Amino acid sequence: MFYKGEFEMHAIKWQKSPGCLVAGFLGIVASELSVFTLTIITMERFYAIKHAMRFNKRLSLKHAG
Repeated sequence: MFYKGEFEMHAIKWQKSPGCLVAGFLGIVASELSVFTLTIITMERFYAIKHAMRFNKRLSLKHAG
């Protein structure tokens, strides 16, 4: 009850501040990077399972990149 109404007084100023913009940008980048990393790991695991019995076929560094 002590801080009732305080947020409304400072909300717009905080949302437009550089600190909030940087925090929002980093949050989006981190979540997108997480999804990208999971996708890459899934693709690599699928390849490893699909070609598990082919001993003469290896994933080259070029293809992995």
